[in-house]
Amino acid sequence: MNNLKSSDHFRFVEAEKKLNEMAAIYRRMHEICRLNGRKVDEAIVNDNTESLRIIVEDIGWPTIPKVRREASNAAWLIAYHSNDVALQDKWLELMKACSTKEVSKDCEAYLEDRVLRNHGRLQIYGTEFTVSKDGVFETYPIANPADVERRRREAGLDTLDEHFQRLRSEYPEIKPKMAEKTGT
Repeated sequence: MNNLKSSDHFRFVEAEKKLNEMAAIYRRMHEICRLNGRKVDEAIVNDNTESLRIIVEDIGWPTIPKVRREASNAAWLIAYHSNDVALQDKWLELMKACSTKEVSKDCEAYLEDRVLRNHGRLQIYGTEFTVSKDGVFETYPIANPADVERRRREAGLDTLDEHFQRLRSEYPEIKPKMAEKTGT
């Protein structure tokens, strides 16, 4: 290997390690917050956003060939939860420029819906949702809803029914907590 390739490999390995560490911290924090009914620590979200910005500046979007699937998906997780809408826009464009072998298309779909919603536009895949006062998971408005299941399938997502069944099993506490917060 020449020096450039060796140097690139080292940078990719370091990026992979950092991304996996950030994702592990975020997942633990998210689970603790979810169980305790608290909000995610914005300082960690902002630190992760800045770290991802630096990584992307250094190696481009962390694709699967560069950092492996787990770390590439960790980059998406950090981008998805970022509060920096301009960076989310940029990162989505970088992901969209990649092939299906380079990024997980389901991750791209989630980020695209988040970006669209952040700009007040209709989502495409139905990945963004809210919880009603009655504890029912509902999608935010979807462009051409009659075609959403086809788009979800093409992006590697489960059906909306399967998605909401999984959410109900993962978040059984949603209904009581929503009732407490709304006073019902």
